Amino acid sequence: QFIIEDMLFAKDNLPLKSKVKKTGEISKGAAETCLAEVYLTIGDKAKAAEVLKDIINSGEYALVSDYADLWDMTKKNGKESILEIQQVAGAGNPSSPYFERFAPFENFYLTPQGGGINQVSDVLWNNYEEGDPRRDLSIFPGYSNKSGVWADIKFAKKWYDDNYVVNGSYYFGNNFIVYRYADVLLMYAEATGDASYLNMVRSRVGLPGFGEAGYPSDKYPTLDLAIEHERNVELAMEFHRFFDLKRTGRAEAVISAAKGKNITKDMLVLPIPQDGIDQNPDLMTQNEHYK
Repeated sequence: QFIIEDMLFAKDNLPLKSKVKKTGEISKGAAETCLAEVYLTIGDKAKAAEVLKDIINSGEYALVSDYADLWDMTKKNGKESILEIQQVAGAGNPSSPYFERFAPFENFYLTPQGGGINQVSDVLWNNYEEGDPRRDLSIFPGYSNKSGVWADIKFAKKWYDDNYVVNGSYYFGNNFIVYRYADVLLMYAEATGDASYLNMVRSRVGLPGFGEAGYPSDKYPTLDLAIEHERNVELAMEFHRFFDLKRTGRAEAVISAAKGKNITKDMLVLPIPQDGIDQNPDLMTQNEHYK
């Protein structure tokens, strides 16, 4: 309730994106997108749809024509951008940590260090349809190490700054996109059951829409599954997937299948820090999975 009240206040008092004083400042559209996501999370699709429609009708945002432009270092904060964390390349600047952290572990070639975090799974790679350009724009299939030997390790491409890789630095300049218009369209399809908004996102990359000839309806026979699939490949590695699956009640089934393990509902939350419990045992009961 506090988040909702905060976002309602924000949307009523923040300027439109076109009216902010400085690129990257929080706008009304950013507050509304957050608010809509909260409404979807608590199951209030009607209120989510109302807020999302206001964003759509504002005329402030549009899909960029080329998906590759979203990750082009010369085209930050474009028409599709709703909220981006502004990163500046170079030592001593607020540079982006993501490529270094998500590069293959201790590769000592792509980056001085590699975190090996959030490596791309074969499940995600295989979820892309044949001919979907987003796969190769989002994921590196591997790399040749400094000895010229191919390493068959898939990893994220969306935060790759080739200028700084070439220069042997790890102070990358890629902005982090928190919200963008494709996300709004897919949430609106989820809130309203209107597939046309899902199909706008697919049309950009030249793929047939849900309900059209050529759509993989054998894999995604319902609109809910079609939206789940589209969010998976459109927003890959943009920190939405886990929360999407929790929101739709699909996390246990999907993660269990992907990991080959039995994932239960009580595994979907983090443990309460032990020092918090030690300070006030009467305040908290540890989450069930960690007892």
